[in-house]
Amino acid sequence: MFNGFSCFLGMGPDCSNKASLVWTFVVFYSVLFVAIVYLIVISSNYSIPYVFAVLTLALPLSTLWWSFFQTGDGVYWFPMFTGETGFTLVGFPIMIIAVVLYRHCAKRETIQVIEA
Repeated sequence: MFNGFSCFLGMGPDCSNKASLVWTFVVFYSVLFVAIVYLIVISSNYSIPYVFAVLTLALPLSTLWWSFFQTGDGVYWFPMFTGETGFTLVGFPIMIIAVVLYRHCAKRETIQVIEA
């Protein structure tokens, strides 16, 4: 436990560059959180379902990322095909098409409501 925490702070002798990877993740996660809060709280209520529809794409993206890259002394290209990768490669395009269709239909519905 202490070794993991010291690696998080970049103080461990065998941590190499893991602290930079962790802090990069924390920064990007914080930016994502601020963007989501902005879209949910500040923008209109029509964007809330769209935000959550886009967020559902995070799991397949992370699955693909870790199927193509491995960690060791850094992050390096090492593609590995597993059952999860296969399901992700089949399901991810379907999810993208569904999100695009949802956005298209929601825009059209909003226009019809405004015109009425």
